[in-house]
Amino acid sequence: MAEIETLSSKIVYQNRWMKVHEDKIKRASGAEGIYGVVDKPDFVCILPIEDGHIHLV
Repeated sequence: MAEIETLSSKIVYQNRWMKVHEDKIKRASGAEGIYGVVDKPDFVCILPIEDGHIHLV
């Protein structure tokens, strides 16, 4: 069995720049959960790091 099995998937938000979907998953332990995914082509992430901490805005 795969470590994580996708049980279902649904789009929860979509516009012309990005799509967000939620997957209902089942872990190898049998526990179920939700896994969120952001699909966004052509983007850049800039992470300001200071004293070993990442600042998110």
